[in-house]
Parts: sequence; structure tokens; C-alpha cells
Amino acid sequence: MSEQALPAPRTARVSGSGSAPTGPARPPKVRSRPTASLFEPSILRRAAGQAFVKLDPRTMVHIPVMFVVEIGSVITSIEFFARPDVFVGLVTLWLWATVLFANFAEAVAEGPVTGGTVVLSDRCSCPSSAWCTGPSASTRRGAGPGGPTRWRC
Repeated sequence: MSEQALPAPRTARVSGSGSAPTGPARPPKVRSRPTASLFEPSILRRAAGQAFVKLDPRTMVHIPVMFVVEIGSVITSIEFFARPDVFVGLVTLWLWATVLFANFAEAVAEGPVTGGTVVLSDRCSCPSSAWCTGPSASTRRGAGPGGPTRWRC
């Protein structure tokens, strides 16, 4: 019976350090659980539909900058259909694309709610007799800038 020589263990080398081995090579990292891709068709289809649903002015008013862009889109659309002009048409398309892309990006970021997703609530986590303070306390209960920074849970 012939004996076969066993291969020598693989060693990793650091470039520029000569020929001194640094130890056995590490196996590639493998993810323990699959992750959802942002480019999953189901997420993109839902986000595309939500992009048009979010065009409702009652929804857009909560994002003031995009609300103003949407109003500008409506005004330029009316202007374009009243007196067609290439420049006004291009500006109108650009504004609508901006609003729709912002809504689409927001819908993708919201993503599908799954069992592993942490859902943040609007409720306070302190005892009912305590006062909560913090930077988000004034905006959580509807107070504007300069409003109270403390609120009761």
C-alpha cells in the first residue's frame, strides 16, 4: 500500500512581510440568516403604489418641503396645460419626479412590517406619574418650536 503525503495546511500571508506565515487561512464569512433586499419586487411594487397614495395633500402637509414642491408641481402643471411651453413642461416633469421619488424612497424605507421589525410607538416608557424630557418630547405631542420640552406620560 502506498502512503500519500497529506497537503500542508494553508497559511495566510500579509503582503510585504516576507515569507513568514501568519497562521491558517480563515474560512469565508457566511450569513447565518437570509436578509431581505431593498430591490425585492414585492417591496418595490408596494412602494410604487404608496408613492401615488402619499400624493394626498393631507399626507404631504406633514412634510413641509415636499408639500411646497407638490404645490409648485400643481401650479406648473396648470400653467403648462394653459399655455404649453417646453421649459415649463420640463420643470413640471422635474417637480413631479422629485415628489414621486421622495414618496417612493419613504415607502421603501418604511418597508414591510415583519415579526422581527422593531416598531416604535408614540407612548412614553416612564411611569404615569413622572415627567418625560428630551429633544423629541416637544415634537411627539404636537408642540412646536419654543413649546414645552416636558410633558406628562
